[in-house]
Amino acid sequence: MVLASIRKISGKKKLKTLDIKTASPVPFSKIKTIGILYYIDSPEEEKNIAKILKHEFLADKEVEILCWLKSSKKKPHPAVDKVTFVERVDFDTKFLPSSKKSRYFCDKEFDLLLDLTPDYHFPMHAAAVMSNAKLKTGVYDKHNWHLQVKIKLSEAKKHQPVYLMDQVAEYLEKLF
Repeated sequence: MVLASIRKISGKKKLKTLDIKTASPVPFSKIKTIGILYYIDSPEEEKNIAKILKHEFLADKEVEILCWLKSSKKKPHPAVDKVTFVERVDFDTKFLPSSKKSRYFCDKEFDLLLDLTPDYHFPMHAAAVMSNAKLKTGVYDKHNWHLQVKIKLSEAKKHQPVYLMDQVAEYLEKLF
């Protein structure tokens, strides 16, 4: 019912599922803390971090990004404010968050968790599942059962994190 109402309001059919039963969302205007998960697959995607941090939706909010670098050969990791880079050693043998920095991110009670990982990546999936965020959002995928708000995007748009953030902000503003 709510999903149909939102689609009617927005005129778009990108909002795939909405599961508020498992969430305790903070009203859109009162969101203050945001945790972002992001998987970097290529050097070009590293440039997206700056774009993400400059997004207008994040302007007056406390933001932390947990970012997986595909290649851990790049040492030391880039130094970016508000970004924690993780790799294989930050996860245990079952690929669950185990280092202090990955566990800290999961234990923090964000008002909103935004999973910008475009494709299924188990360690980032596990971090999202283990997160204590009040509301979890991201791309629609059969593996993303843990997200309460899932947005269906084309394959090309999935790899544009700023576009996904625009969509999430638009829907959350209308929902809450």
